[in-house]
Amino acid sequence: MIESDKRPVRPDTTPTPAALPAALTLDVPERLLLLAMLPQQGTRSAMVLADSIERLLGFDAAEQARYGIRQVGDQVHYELAANEAVQIEFSQGQRAFLQDCAAQADQEGRVTRPMLPLLTKLDTLVNVTQ
Repeated sequence: MIESDKRPVRPDTTPTPAALPAALTLDVPERLLLLAMLPQQGTRSAMVLADSIERLLGFDAAEQARYGIRQVGDQVHYELAANEAVQIEFSQGQRAFLQDCAAQADQEGRVTRPMLPLLTKLDTLVNVTQ
């Protein structure tokens, strides 16, 4: 009788949809960057999605005071020490919309170096049915 080759099987390390996140942990600058990426006009369905994402990412009055968030002209300023992160769960439609916003920013050449880590995070979002 011949013994079979019993080499250890290396596990597949490819992330499965269940292993990929449906939520992101975002700090203040990342939330502000995502808010700035949301379109201000578009189709009705796009604006409904943009509004729902804005409600998730937005800052209430207490957070604005705590992080020193203020709008000066076209720019939003915040305290540099505002690095507290929160985990935000996104629906399938919101995830797809955020990824589309990132792809559009890339296609239009609006990606900045500070955006790169955030765009990498967005790439990890999985589009699974909830």
